Amino acid sequence: MKKSIFYLLVLVVTMLLVGCATHVPINYMVPADDNMSTFRNLAVTSVDPYRFSLLTGPSTTVPDLSGTFPLRVYSGYQPFSERMLANHATGTLLESLDSTGYFKLLPPSETDRYAGGNASLYALGYEATLVVEFERLDVEEYVYARKVAVEDDVATEEVETEALAYYLRQKVFVSLSYEVIDNSSGQRRYARTFQDRSERTFSLDPEDSAVIFAPSMTPILLDMVEQIVLDMTEALAPRWVQSNVALMKNRPLASSVEEAYDAVAQGRIAYAHQAFLREWQQSGHVPSGYNAALLAESSGRRDEAIELMGDVVRSSGNNKARRQLDRMRRYQSDHALASAQF
Repeated sequence: MKKSIFYLLVLVVTMLLVGCATHVPINYMVPADDNMSTFRNLAVTSVDPYRFSLLTGPSTTVPDLSGTFPLRVYSGYQPFSERMLANHATGTLLESLDSTGYFKLLPPSETDRYAGGNASLYALGYEATLVVEFERLDVEEYVYARKVAVEDDVATEEVETEALAYYLRQKVFVSLSYEVIDNSSGQRRYARTFQDRSERTFSLDPEDSAVIFAPSMTPILLDMVEQIVLDMTEALAPRWVQSNVALMKNRPLASSVEEAYDAVAQGRIAYAHQAFLREWQQSGHVPSGYNAALLAESSGRRDEAIELMGDVVRSSGNNKARRQLDRMRRYQSDHALASAQF
């Protein structure tokens, strides 16, 4: 019995290994949405807190839309969180922009001293100012009820009845925008708005306690603000990305390149590329030509890779090769656009 289980495990592992395709990393640059090549010396202002009006500010207690919930529920929104969110946005913005290595930054602690003084910032060598602000911060909480079926034992006989189940719903909407101001003219060059929303529901049990405190919304708000700021950074600075593309399987079998697949897994890319390329040139083996093109691209030789994959497509009409050729051209175009932003 133990021997049978052992052989079964070996078979499963072998099938998994055979079924796993070998992948190669493709690195390329993605351009920023806004071309900041002439504004790489950038002053960054502090993010001002959102200001609720007297009528729109979150309440300390959660309204009960059912009208029958017996307990008071206190809000999960921490009063005066607006300042905390603004500080978090400012810190994350400065850190994420700096991590790109693309900008020379004047931090908010320095920029804020020149409020409205674009000419002064320009004289210091900073071509533009980045201004980020909260456009909207909507926080909504309410209790509601829904009828649910319950089973009661009445004289040992199960009877199905209806009861009210209570729930707390929390909704958040956050919107931030940025403006890039040309310090030489004081004119706005770029502007974008980013937004995110979140919603979650919790069941409430009126018998749990005499009062209920809603789950804190602070972690969600911080995460949303942080993600928006990271999205802003991607819109402002070109970046490197990596995708992993699978080699084409050795079908039909060409025994001369079996070792090349192992070489790729071991990181011996140059050897594998030559083996695949040789087989393609000698026999027209489609997987070998396909794989040689991918390995050339992975090594940064994009023109060579596109030319070779084009030969594979023209020779075989293979749809998979055609899709890869389209992707290669798209990556090359993105990379060229991003390179032009330096």
